[in-house]
Amino acid sequence: MKYKTYPKMKDSHVVWFDKIPEHWETNTLKNISLDMIGGPFGSHLKKEGYVEKGYKIYGQEQVIVDDFNIGDYYISEEKFHTLKKFEIKPDDLL
Repeated sequence: MKYKTYPKMKDSHVVWFDKIPEHWETNTLKNISLDMIGGPFGSHLKKEGYVEKGYKIYGQEQVIVDDFNIGDYYISEEKFHTLKKFEIKPDDLL
């Protein structure tokens, strides 16, 4: 009979995550992200500024359920250019 062997474990130094395999490394998102930004929030986006067609706005309601098909908020091309630094691109982490 063969028994499965498990890797040696070590403390993760993360309160909610006890032990990890000894060969794993830990890091923080802040240390590994190149251009981390938050937003836009508050005064940048208000519902009265939304339009029927244009650039789609994504928020936590799409991210949490992992469904970017839901939602129907759009902004104009002009508004998009003022918020271009918040544009979602392939491989972005939301």
